[in-house]
Amino acid sequence: MALFEPGWKTNKPENLEAALDSLNGVKDPKKLRDAAMTALLPEVRLAAVEKISDEQLLREIVVGKETNFDARKAAIQKINDEAILAEIAVQRSAYPADGEAIAKLENPQLLKEIAMSETGWEQSKAVYKITDQAILKEIAEKGEKGDARKTAIRCMTDPDMLLDLMEGSSERFIISEAFKRFDELLRDRPDEAETENWHERYLNIVLNERQKDAKVNLDYFQGSDELDRIYHRAIREDLRAEAFSRIIARKVFYPHSLKEACKQAFINSLGIEDGVENPWLKVLENLETRILNSHDPSLLLECVEDSMAGCKFAARCIRELFGDRFQDEVGIDWVQDEAVAAYINNIQSYLFLQNYYDMDYCLRLLSEAVPEGSYENKWYKRFLRRVQ
Repeated sequence: MALFEPGWKTNKPENLEAALDSLNGVKDPKKLRDAAMTALLPEVRLAAVEKISDEQLLREIVVGKETNFDARKAAIQKINDEAILAEIAVQRSAYPADGEAIAKLENPQLLKEIAMSETGWEQSKAVYKITDQAILKEIAEKGEKGDARKTAIRCMTDPDMLLDLMEGSSERFIISEAFKRFDELLRDRPDEAETENWHERYLNIVLNERQKDAKVNLDYFQGSDELDRIYHRAIREDLRAEAFSRIIARKVFYPHSLKEACKQAFINSLGIEDGVENPWLKVLENLETRILNSHDPSLLLECVEDSMAGCKFAARCIRELFGDRFQDEVGIDWVQDEAVAAYINNIQSYLFLQNYYDMDYCLRLLSEAVPEGSYENKWYKRFLRRVQ
């Protein structure tokens, strides 16, 4: 240390008491500011802060690049001017006091300015303190930081404002977050949701939604008419497929209706471009499971007869339905699903291309599986008429 340097500049802990005594003689607030920012012993810096009352000098300590964290935090606790606090909140060099400055603010407009700012680190902390729904919506639409915008949506509690975002925004992540938050509100307030005038507006938004990243929950639509509108009019194919699945799941289908549903899902699946995820494949899979679980030979035969209603799948079902009764038969493994479908759908082509023994073998299995006079014999006779 230079001969005439003030005692508070010491870096020796054993001289701490003398360093603190030296501060007692400092009357110039700017020299106290310098001590708070540059003293080498932390106890000295904190003692210097405690002696300063000028909030502009305290601001300089907080944003000063040489100031350490403890001194910044001590200085921010002494500042009450909200304009100064707001200025500190957007200074990157103020960390971690910028967050503490926001915590002391109450003025919604100043909090909005911080939340909308491009500078600073703690915009989301300002958003959390805002309750004005119009301000939150404005931050979501125009804020500079993505995190602050997303936080604003998560803090919104007005369904109409969220619907405004869904309708008016062209940004994928904003739309997606608005749908997510809206769904949370519906789950938290189901009784209120039913009484509000959101229903038709939300349905129209769902029908016109194009952003595939937006997770749209169709649980809110309980009426068959609403699901039917989504199935026939929604722009997004995945929403159409989900609505179709929900319609099917809520109905007790007769065999013919189940076959027609499978057929319709198959037709819809053909309209999806190659390389694009096809949501109708999942629908078909679910329908095929219902067909399989029906154990209804008549339904299976109906599906096999219709090339658009999962004929290969139904053929496999027929084979599996009777195959376990003949699992010890030689050759059962090479009677293929496609072959069973071919027997039924195009017998002449099959006879020309395939070994006649295959068809004869399959017919014999079916004949033995359905004894004369049984309840199922009527569909077996229909099968024979089809292939003869």
